Amino acid sequence: MMLKKVFYSVAVASFFSPLSYGMSLNEAFLHVQKNSPIILAASYRSSAQIEQVKQEQAGYLPTLDVYSSWGKEKSRNSTVAGRTNDKDAFETLTRNEGKITLKQFIFDGLETQNRILGAKAESMAEVQNKLDVQESTFFSVVQVYMDVLRHQMLLDHGRDYVSVQKAIADKVDDRASTGYGDKADQLQASSRLRLARAELRQIERDLASAKASFERVVGVQPEDLSMPDTVLSMPSGLQDAVRKALSVHPSLKMAEYRKDAAEKNYEASKGRNFPEFGLELSASRNRNLDGSKSPSDDFNALITMNYNLFRGGADKARIKQRAEQMNESMQEYQETYRKIKETVSQSWFALDAAQKRVKEINGYADEREQVKNSFFEQYQVGRRSLLNLLDSEQESFNARKLQVNEQFTLHLEKYRLVSSMGVLASSHKF
Repeated sequence: MMLKKVFYSVAVASFFSPLSYGMSLNEAFLHVQKNSPIILAASYRSSAQIEQVKQEQAGYLPTLDVYSSWGKEKSRNSTVAGRTNDKDAFETLTRNEGKITLKQFIFDGLETQNRILGAKAESMAEVQNKLDVQESTFFSVVQVYMDVLRHQMLLDHGRDYVSVQKAIADKVDDRASTGYGDKADQLQASSRLRLARAELRQIERDLASAKASFERVVGVQPEDLSMPDTVLSMPSGLQDAVRKALSVHPSLKMAEYRKDAAEKNYEASKGRNFPEFGLELSASRNRNLDGSKSPSDDFNALITMNYNLFRGGADKARIKQRAEQMNESMQEYQETYRKIKETVSQSWFALDAAQKRVKEINGYADEREQVKNSFFEQYQVGRRSLLNLLDSEQESFNARKLQVNEQFTLHLEKYRLVSSMGVLASSHKF
């Protein structure tokens, strides 16, 4: 009766005990969003690009420079010769210079305008990159979160299996001590118990590894985890999934913005083909320049033009470079477009296969459980051998492990599909 009590209580506990842990998946997402080095690095990169936009916008504003100098100057020139009547005379004076200059560009071949637009497009690309990094990191969180839960459940099953094997071994030992068993039965039961314990050690090692991965991704040790709720924003079909992914996926938007940035940088490079026009206002106050003791003050208001005629072919090469970079960005956009369609399709079919497989595995596990129960009852009345009983226990345990793995695979495939669409983060409210 002791064996029967252990057997049935373990079976019930294995299949119907709920997982009761505490740190929700949303809480894990929130922690990662605030603390993940990968996400924070992407955020800083996005902020840095905003400052790049400000740098380019500064090209529209005037520049104001002040220059001043003071020191001794020794001169021999016509001014000194005329004042001293000695053409070989030197004179040392204290030279003072001061100048303030304001420059405002008027036209530069639209280079500044296109550089600003290019920087803005790069800034938007970095925003989308941050979202893309967040999407991939969140899915990594789901993977390690589910993996800990899966191994925890397998550990519970493993412990239950060891308990059953221990009860069987004890029962066989008791029967042997009363003369109803033999040494072979004892060795058979003992060897299965050792195997069950070895499998339990392996599960414990796998759980420790899963917890280490969780800590690396999430940044904290897994404690009191809970089975997540149903995934939100599930598509109605494959075409719906692909359509939504192509309209909102951050990696595709990032590629599109980078394509726009490359086009603007190409247009900016052609600005070197045009002259630069600007406005320059300046005022200077100078004393004792070049041996002259007279003050020298200047006030200028000028329209300037600068047109480079030759720079060694650098401008032409730069335009060619920007054109090639623009072509590169176009091809990267097309590759990203195709990759998203492929990934979404693969995720959809993987989910469909997982759903069908879980149904079959659940039926298989239920039937193995029924076989195990029947074999146990038949063993009690002598219609089944100990080997039959041990084999049925092993097969039932393997079926339960397979069932757990497939159920978690199904959950993970749901999240994989949502992640492939680029809406995993937006599916969870913080």
